[in-house]
Amino acid sequence: MSAPRIAQRQDAVVPAPSGFQAIRAWPPFASDEDGVVDYDILPVIAFRFRGESNLIMAPVTPEGVPGDYFAVVGPDGRCWDNDREYENVEAFKRSFSEDWARDKARAAGQTA
Repeated sequence: MSAPRIAQRQDAVVPAPSGFQAIRAWPPFASDEDGVVDYDILPVIAFRFRGESNLIMAPVTPEGVPGDYFAVVGPDGRCWDNDREYENVEAFKRSFSEDWARDKARAAGQTA
């Protein structure tokens, strides 16, 4: 019997082991004068695995899925998002803030 094709797999929600958190980034609005990214940390109560992939998982917090800009923080303090892994929360914050500023400048035509 062969394994089901990836597109045919079901989504699943599984309880999160203790100690996992999600750090959510709140990029500034265009009207925000300080231009600073804000962050909050939420406990992860479950993980949602998408049926079309073995690798994509979304943390579920008491508020739901944390949105577009987040990283998962493991019990050891290491973080990861969809693209990268980070040594700690501060490394994620630094990277996200730098990426946000670069993307904003690029959109404004200030960089190539």
